[in-house]
Amino acid sequence: MKSRWMWFCGFSALFAGAMAYVFWGVWSPDVTFIQPDCGITYPADFMVRKWREFCGGGSLVPWELHKLLGGPYVWQELQYAVAMYLAALGVVYYLKGRGLPPLACYGAGAAYGFMGYNFTLFSAGHLGWFELLTCAPFCFGLIDRCIRKGKWLNWVLLGGLLAWGGVHQPDIWLLFTAFAFVYGLFRLLHSAVLEKDCSSRRRFLVRTLLGVLVTAVVLVSAGWPQLYSAIFVQTANRDKQIEESTGGEKKSSGDNASAAESREKRYVFCTNWSLPPDETLEFLIPDIKGASSDVRITPRNQYRGRIGMQVVPGRWAPYRQHSLYMGFLTVCFAVIGMFCVRRRRDDAECSSSAVADNRSEIVFWTASAAVLLLVAFGGFTPFYRLVFMLPAGDYIRCPVKFVHLVEWCVAVLAGFGAASLLSFRFMRRIPAVATAVVAALLVANMFNLVAEDAKYCAVDPSDTIRIAIAKETGGASLGFAMDANSKWGEDEYLLAGGTAFRDNNRLKEALSKSAYNPVSFWNFQNGRFVKTSRERAGFALLKCATPASRPEKGSLVPSASAVVSLLASCLVCLAGILKLVCIRRN
Repeated sequence: MKSRWMWFCGFSALFAGAMAYVFWGVWSPDVTFIQPDCGITYPADFMVRKWREFCGGGSLVPWELHKLLGGPYVWQELQYAVAMYLAALGVVYYLKGRGLPPLACYGAGAAYGFMGYNFTLFSAGHLGWFELLTCAPFCFGLIDRCIRKGKWLNWVLLGGLLAWGGVHQPDIWLLFTAFAFVYGLFRLLHSAVLEKDCSSRRRFLVRTLLGVLVTAVVLVSAGWPQLYSAIFVQTANRDKQIEESTGGEKKSSGDNASAAESREKRYVFCTNWSLPPDETLEFLIPDIKGASSDVRITPRNQYRGRIGMQVVPGRWAPYRQHSLYMGFLTVCFAVIGMFCVRRRRDDAECSSSAVADNRSEIVFWTASAAVLLLVAFGGFTPFYRLVFMLPAGDYIRCPVKFVHLVEWCVAVLAGFGAASLLSFRFMRRIPAVATAVVAALLVANMFNLVAEDAKYCAVDPSDTIRIAIAKETGGASLGFAMDANSKWGEDEYLLAGGTAFRDNNRLKEALSKSAYNPVSFWNFQNGRFVKTSRERAGFALLKCATPASRPEKGSLVPSASAVVSLLASCLVCLAGILKLVCIRRN
């Protein structure tokens, strides 16, 4: 018991130090890094608005309550850091259930937590992916325990985590859920085969089917708002997006030739951002085709590969805001893990059955990695035509996102590889040295990944200004007068600066007519936005005299479906607390 908590605390401290390094320089609530797809300012009543949205049929999951602890600006970086920490613990949870030693479990978890494609998406601001990672990785460990142990707490928790994972990233949630279903089917069939007789096999199947029913009920009860959005709203939005992007016709076109042409355009749209096979080398070697496409992130080493949109057949406009680096040592450990499939319990070189007993698991994760990698190649191979023909296959965009699942497989296999190294007899004869060597390799791999991840963190002066103004005014609505696309009159506040502050005739006219009134004056100094006098100001904060009318406020009384979702979520939280109590007692 004491040893288990020492491992947990040691890993947590090491992970926190690594995360502090990645976001060093932007931890202040007044400074933010470049994350263009993520909102970084909040109105003063943002939680009340969120509650109104929930009452009107929106989703509400426990993770979203974290912003009550210290306020939303404290969580600008923490929301990514905590999500990856939980994702790493998800790997640990699964591998511990499979009987692997703590060093292998935590080493694989650290690798998964800092893998390039997983983690560097913070640079794009894909917060929905990180919110999914707070739940999805634990599902595999829960499925394993549900099949082996069949406890009701596990089935309830599984349903809750599946429900919460897809709030803001339904397409990735669908992939993770489908993958979890495949793993669950594999575990079910494998365990059923191991049952000794027909009677025990029948009891096992009945018990499991009842558990699946519990999971399904909890999933629908707790996650109906996001399920409804994913099934009806998101699919409609994707159809509209494809029509606008391709200029094609709807899927139901009556003309066969026109329908075939529209179908082909849809295929091209869905296979944009495929993974070129030659760029899989970046799993081992970082930045072989450059880093980010954002010049603010990597001005001297922009991405120049083929991940991006196909502009003409055979030619892709490169664009990405993430890394694909999995860690050289991670892949090496994973390769060792793959070869562990040949080891049996009576292997003369093996003094531990932990790895030998997981031969079927290793086969599953190896095969899954190979198939998922083939799917990630997308438009670069004819194989993706089969994926496109599957139900909902023509709604999946950017096949490179399947690399997320490949990373999970590689992390798990790396854990088996580390455990295999520790279990060789010649390593067991010098346990202290063997443990120190493997630990050093795992820590070195972790900080190698951290060093690459840190390249994607750069201060964003523009968003830093937005944060300062939002905290000053209590509102998140802010336009920029120097921006040609600024929507005059729609933003409550307008920030005028530079030449726009002095030479913009439209702005001068608006000020003379009192359409905008000065509120305060600012300068940007040493990465901070500070107040100053009008004479020394580089920027002026203006308030619109007649801002655009805002939509009517919704009800604070939740609907019937919202109440059911809330009660089911509370039940899952209670199950989680009971689960933690049971773990502590054991």
